[in-house]
Amino acid sequence: MPITSDHSRITSIRDLRYLAGERVSGSSLRFFRVAFGCVVALSAVRLLRRGWIASLYSDPIFRFSYSGMGWVPVLPTPLMKVQVALIAVAAIAVVFNLRYRIAITTLWFLFTWMEFTEATVYLNHYWFITVMSFLMIFLPLNSRGSVPRGAVWMVRFQVGLVYCFAGIAKLNTDWLVHGLPMALWLPGRSNFPVIGWVFEYQQVAIALSWAGAIFDCTIVAFLLWKRTRFVAWLAVVAFHVATYLLFPSIGVFPLLMVAASLVFFEPDWIERGSPNGLGPRLDVSAEWLGLTDSNFDYAALDLEAADPVPDQPTSNGVVFPVDQPSVPPADGWPSGPPIAGADNHKPVAKPVVEPRPDHEQEPESARPEPE
Repeated sequence: MPITSDHSRITSIRDLRYLAGERVSGSSLRFFRVAFGCVVALSAVRLLRRGWIASLYSDPIFRFSYSGMGWVPVLPTPLMKVQVALIAVAAIAVVFNLRYRIAITTLWFLFTWMEFTEATVYLNHYWFITVMSFLMIFLPLNSRGSVPRGAVWMVRFQVGLVYCFAGIAKLNTDWLVHGLPMALWLPGRSNFPVIGWVFEYQQVAIALSWAGAIFDCTIVAFLLWKRTRFVAWLAVVAFHVATYLLFPSIGVFPLLMVAASLVFFEPDWIERGSPNGLGPRLDVSAEWLGLTDSNFDYAALDLEAADPVPDQPTSNGVVFPVDQPSVPPADGWPSGPPIAGADNHKPVAKPVVEPRPDHEQEPESARPEPE
């Protein structure tokens, strides 16, 4: 018996495979692709503008390598600037879906090469970019139509890992008992407007440390639960805005995670117009960036669109559009059952009542009188 969109009816691995193969809107993944590319391009530009390539990577005489990565060569400063510039170009190509596979593979290779040359400049979002760009090589983030639900799950899983591991890393005595390193960082922000004076107290550092640990350990669950999802995303925005205001040197991480966390919403939230489905439709900007499914590109899936079948009128003046053949997936994922609201490449048959011409209307005298 095929499964339906009711996830509670999953009883076997086979059901899970079919659910993973369900075709859903690809707009949320396209938004993620655009946001991801923009953030990587911005990060590369910051490296070039602030002169960090020489000071952090190529100039130091001694460098610290990752385990097993001591063989990775460090390019001279001029060549490394070219490398970072190519990362920015590849990221922009990813944003506009230009030669996507080549662009994302180039981005992953050059960015990973740069990251593995020096361990002391490790940042958690750099590692996220490395892993995520590798996954994006194989995921259909370049599709202009529907995508398998499993592809959305994969991106959600990787974004969720960032928060889960951040929460696990905070479960230690230094963080929860002594409030470290917050107790060392916050006094330096005592000149913060209005509330800066409270940062001089260790109790505040401990309280904020606990708040950060609780946030990281629970936020994924709240983002996955539909009833709390929107409020949880607002908490994500507030959390990352606060961390950026307090610690501007954190870089592009807050922007990256605020955008990436939107993948936890329904896959068609772009078509709905906002994450909670209450806003206006984003027709112009979304379609210009290719985020919506309004112009499905069958060529992108190596398929040919079926010839349209003309509507078939019936004798009573009601026109029923004839269902066209559904398009099979061509991305290697198992084909799942259609779900409500998803792009299933099959028009829904809705009756359209067309009034008969006046001369075809039955005369009053010909109609039987009620008994």
